[in-house]
Amino acid sequence: EALDAPTEWFLGTDGTLYLWAPGGADPSTLEVEAKARDYAFRGDGLRFVEISGFHFFACTFTLTNSEHCVVEDCHLRFPSFARGVPEAAERPRRSAGTRISGDDNTIRRCSLAYCGTFGIQVKGRRNVVEDCPIHDVNWSGTLHYVAIQLTGDKDDEKASNTARHNTIYNVGNTIITSS
Repeated sequence: EALDAPTEWFLGTDGTLYLWAPGGADPSTLEVEAKARDYAFRGDGLRFVEISGFHFFACTFTLTNSEHCVVEDCHLRFPSFARGVPEAAERPRRSAGTRISGDDNTIRRCSLAYCGTFGIQVKGRRNVVEDCPIHDVNWSGTLHYVAIQLTGDKDDEKASNTARHNTIYNVGNTIITSS
């Protein structure tokens, strides 16, 4: 009953996916994409690793406790999501998203588009986010989700991370935070 307009879909309890295709087209003749995993790349304790030139759809990357890593020229569409609409006063639940933590890492010339929750979270020291177009972030408009969040590590009173030359637009609330 809820399918009342083209491009809407519904997953039945039996696992059947119902889709109202645009223009009344036969769905079997269309390219239909769906989320298969949260992360295309996931690393912990990496050093001197480069990730370059990938196109991510409905997934992202996360590097934890990493040093001197570079992610560049990658394009992410629908990298993060939220199940349901969060309450304004409710703390956000941990969800998949684009994160990097550690020291001396760089995210360069990577585009992020259609992030249901946050854009990029950076934690540690001397990390850089530069020349990245980021748009359509934080669909719920809550203060919890930010396009670029820069945070120091537990030994740093102030974050020494940098965001520069980024183009950010269509954000539901806060654009950049640094703490």
